[in-house]
Amino acid sequence: MQYLTPFQPPEAFDMLERGFTLPVSPIADDSTVAFLRYYPDGKQLAIAFELGSDSTISVKITDHAEVISDITIEGVISYAFQSWDNQPIMRLRFEAGRSDVDLRIHYDPLPTVVLSLLRA
Repeated sequence: MQYLTPFQPPEAFDMLERGFTLPVSPIADDSTVAFLRYYPDGKQLAIAFELGSDSTISVKITDHAEVISDITIEGVISYAFQSWDNQPIMRLRFEAGRSDVDLRIHYDPLPTVVLSLLRA
């Protein structure tokens, strides 16, 4: 699907292939794309992209419905599926004003979010 924004979120097939599912209840806002991944120990990883002139990513990790991590950052310009210490990750890049931000979402074997500020 093509969106009227410079940033294009991951295709559902790419996320499903990596163990994510689509939310059961529909999202009221057509400009939001969301994916969920469930873990046997009761944790859940939720990734949502809000698309617009300043695309936003929200990443939430819950453990038995208790929020243990919740990060939202504006200005997403790209993502890539990579490997970090032999673990699959989604890595995100941000617009010029936030180009020093590095966001890694580790999704296998357990959910972890690493937010770093890069130094020039």
